[in-house]
Amino acid sequence: MKKGYYIKKAKKDSSIYLHICKSDFIDYLNALPGDNWVKFRIYERDSPDSRGFTHNMETIQNSYIIAENSEKTVHE
Repeated sequence: MKKGYYIKKAKKDSSIYLHICKSDFIDYLNALPGDNWVKFRIYERDSPDSRGFTHNMETIQNSYIIAENSEKTVHE
């Protein structure tokens, strides 16, 4: 199953692009537990993949990890 997203860093201004296939991403979200909020961790790959995608994303489902990461976040 595809997760329906690809993340790439722009070469010109270093902005991050999130490419989403709506139907795949909706299916991916609907398969996750819970009702309203989903927390993602977005991280830079060690090296871009063969298609040039520079970042990856994963869901954080463990409430302990969510609480620990929330304490460390300074921009929220």
